[in-house]
Amino acid sequence: MKILHLSTTDVKGGAGIAAYRLHKGLIDAGVISEIFVQRKYGAANDVFSSESIRGKSFDFFCAGADKIVSKVFGPKSEEITSPALFASMDLRIIDKMNPDIVHIHWICGGFLSPEKIAKIKKPIVWTMHDMWPFSGAKHYNSGDRSYINGDFSHNNVLDRWTWERKKRAWNGLTITGVSPSAWLEHEAKASYLFKEKTVDRIPNGINVDIFKKGDMLSCRKRFNLPLDKKLILFGAVDPLSGERKGYKLLLDVISELSRSDIGKNVALVIFGSNDDHRVNFGLPTYFTGKLSSEEDLAAIYSAADIFVAPSKEDNLPNTVIESMSCGTPVAAFHIGGMPDMIDDKINGIMVPPFENKTMAKEIISLLSNEDCHARLSDGARKKVLEKFDIRLIVKKYSQLYNSVLHP
Repeated sequence: MKILHLSTTDVKGGAGIAAYRLHKGLIDAGVISEIFVQRKYGAANDVFSSESIRGKSFDFFCAGADKIVSKVFGPKSEEITSPALFASMDLRIIDKMNPDIVHIHWICGGFLSPEKIAKIKKPIVWTMHDMWPFSGAKHYNSGDRSYINGDFSHNNVLDRWTWERKKRAWNGLTITGVSPSAWLEHEAKASYLFKEKTVDRIPNGINVDIFKKGDMLSCRKRFNLPLDKKLILFGAVDPLSGERKGYKLLLDVISELSRSDIGKNVALVIFGSNDDHRVNFGLPTYFTGKLSSEEDLAAIYSAADIFVAPSKEDNLPNTVIESMSCGTPVAAFHIGGMPDMIDDKINGIMVPPFENKTMAKEIISLLSNEDCHARLSDGARKKVLEKFDIRLIVKKYSQLYNSVLHP
């Protein structure tokens, strides 16, 4: 059995990272796995991309053109939208690599279009890292339910046109969808475009031998963080751009927390972004910048007392699983895939959306109770070992591949 993964990136962005981790996990399990990306950021020899100047130039053109079309004609939103009008991938690459299954991941940014996906001749497995596969141009819909009944008549013209192109492309196309979360699985199965397609649920996985609890003091010294304060961690890919990851909600949470008795003994740590003087969180704030290695990520989680994921919409963010695997409890709102990972008061904190004062109160309570913190820390690691170890995820995908090849 040979699997070919298609992903816009390899080790950048949550979806690309999840795809690469699965690829490596399959190889470790003895499965023949290859990955082809539009933009290669890592140095691994087993990740393939366009090597010629002409190919790289076309990749650059398609990515740029997609952004321009989206900006000019797309929905006016801070969040990313993808019309996928341009597609740089040459499908002859699939013929040359000759896999048994083509496993699609996040393929926007000018990499693949609906029309090209419809021309793939191999069986398709598609891990849906957001809502784009069954929606219009949007990756998250902010409460817009047009994708359920397919009535895009009142939507932005580009959003409507992108959905109509998918409707034509997906018609008669056999796709086995995979959702990392129960929430996205439900939405996909209810959607007009995927309601007749098979959708399974398999979460993202991580290497629990890398993401494990480290010595807190050593990890804090590694990043020049204060040794005598409680540290709240927040981070993502560009965590302060756009509102979906919830940094504005976090501002309110931190404001509440800073006025509490424990506030003077708390500091905030942000990874994924450099020092940004436009945002004042009201607490001593330390920016680590972008962390490229998994070892650095494991260390920053281990340095913190709690990780806060205040997302307004999210699927199954890697950051939450990574933090829990390192024994650092997570506080989040009850949205998207968060309930798949966090069990309130057992391995983390789950708060109704978007009760900022309640979240602040719960964080204060946890930081003030060492016994409770230790219990949630142990519970977080236990949950990851039971549900998100990459070796377990590889077994589930291997079973799915076999069912696709031998229905």
